[in-house]
Amino acid sequence: MQIKQDPITGLLCREDGCVKLPRGWVRGSLSNGYRVLYYQGKHYRVHILICRAFHGLPPKDKPFCDHINRIRDDNRPSNLHWVDRSENRRNAADVDGELANLGVRECDDRTAYNRELYRKSEKYRKLQIKNVRNWQQSHKERVNMMARLRYAKKKAKEVASAN
Repeated sequence: MQIKQDPITGLLCREDGCVKLPRGWVRGSLSNGYRVLYYQGKHYRVHILICRAFHGLPPKDKPFCDHINRIRDDNRPSNLHWVDRSENRRNAADVDGELANLGVRECDDRTAYNRELYRKSEKYRKLQIKNVRNWQQSHKERVNMMARLRYAKKKAKEVASAN
């Protein structure tokens, strides 16, 4: 098992996606599909720590860390690389897990098989349901806010016309 150090935080990172904290090796908790951890008062995305440790600091022209197989919590160094904004968007997946753009590079059969297994997993379904519910809730809040604004404008007009 190879272990390298993140050049910015000094945290040790293993090639299986774990990070060494004072309490031991951790993978981090899930936040929007990404593994994150809290260290010395800051939140860190684990994939960025591991990419910096194993691939060095990002080049100026490629500042984004990308998951090659599009599985957000697969933080093995072989699955991470530095990309620019357009490459990152080309490799993004939409809400249904389908490719967002036809310009995505081809993956080998093993990567496609692993991605398909992950998409069939209960964990992935729960994440997708949570994302849809969050969107629905925020949409309802926006609709309610607009209705309240329309009502307030209508009342303001009535008060102005009464005076």
